[in-house]
Amino acid sequence: MQNAKLRTKNYKLKPNSGFTLFEIIVAVGVFSMAISVILSAMLSMTEAQRKAITLQSAEDNLRFAIEAMSREIRTGNTYDCNNAGNGMPSNCNGGGNSLAFVSAKGNRIIYRWNSLDYTIEKSVDDGGAYYPITSSDIKIEMLRFYVFGAGQDQEQPRVLISIRATAQDLKSKVQSQFNIQTTIAQRELDS
Repeated sequence: MQNAKLRTKNYKLKPNSGFTLFEIIVAVGVFSMAISVILSAMLSMTEAQRKAITLQSAEDNLRFAIEAMSREIRTGNTYDCNNAGNGMPSNCNGGGNSLAFVSAKGNRIIYRWNSLDYTIEKSVDDGGAYYPITSSDIKIEMLRFYVFGAGQDQEQPRVLISIRATAQDLKSKVQSQFNIQTTIAQRELDS
């Protein structure tokens, strides 16, 4: 029976094997900090991309509106700033919130800033219904028309349009403000 005695092996742990609790806590802390830095960088890149997309969309919409106005103004005549309504061309060196003119088709066109809806609006045939030509995601904060050379035979009539607008992404509350200015010269001299 002596041989039948179970032989037990004595297992002893080496003193330097494994990790201490302090080492594990430090490793988890360093890993957590690295993840938080990477996550915050990713979130800021996502926000920057969202802001860029919002700004690009707003600029595209505003560029389209300006191009549509420019096309009609360029071929029109009898520019009247602030829509005085007398049908005579008039300079507006101080600027105005609206511009009336006669289009190449003979219609009286009016562009104006709607300060309640923060949009640019258009009316055809002198006081018809106004409809917006800018998107609702763009807030037009200022629209000024300046007319130079109207009614003068020596100078080519020109219209300067100055716009200040804000684009806002509703999801992230990111706002981008920008200013756009363009000058449009009439194709034919006033006679």
